[in-house]
Amino acid sequence: AAQISNTCIAAGDSACQYTDATGLGGGTLAPGGICAASANRVTKTTCAALGSAIAAQTAPTTYVLGAGTFTCAAGDIGLTIGAGKVVVIEGAGQGTTVIDLDHKGRLFTLAGGSATLSSLTVENGQGGSGNGGLLIIEANGANPTTGGGAFEANLVTIRNCATSGKGGVVLGVGGTFTLNQCLVSGNEAGTG
Repeated sequence: AAQISNTCIAAGDSACQYTDATGLGGGTLAPGGICAASANRVTKTTCAALGSAIAAQTAPTTYVLGAGTFTCAAGDIGLTIGAGKVVVIEGAGQGTTVIDLDHKGRLFTLAGGSATLSSLTVENGQGGSGNGGLLIIEANGANPTTGGGAFEANLVTIRNCATSGKGGVVLGVGGTFTLNQCLVSGNEAGTG
């Protein structure tokens, strides 16, 4: 089976050495870097460009965001990551790359796909009157316990996300939610 992602947490980890999915390249990742099971590594410079690329994505892809703040509009976010879709978003550092959802909505709804965030900050997600200030992991009718998708965050700060419903950060009704060396702060839910 192809490895979806391999995160380099600290210098010297075996995950810091990689060969890309084509077998033609390789190298060394900085701590927090991800080696995705895809030769698709795309640099994006705006939240709108990132959202458009994810919506049109047909193969596992790593989106690379440089240093800076990426402020999102309502149409840029809230995308559904469906079955079989693999999205990796890699920043330049936990305090260096910021995705500001600007209280316009949540980042993702995972409905059978997977999303990995690495080396960045995500802030100001808004679930509104619904649930999940940052994301929702939906149940899958065929497998309601585990079929909702998978979310992983590595060296990520998640802050100031809110909803008047359940799950200031995430509402998970199926699937997996994994945090590795993350800071989660200032998130609120109205009902739990």
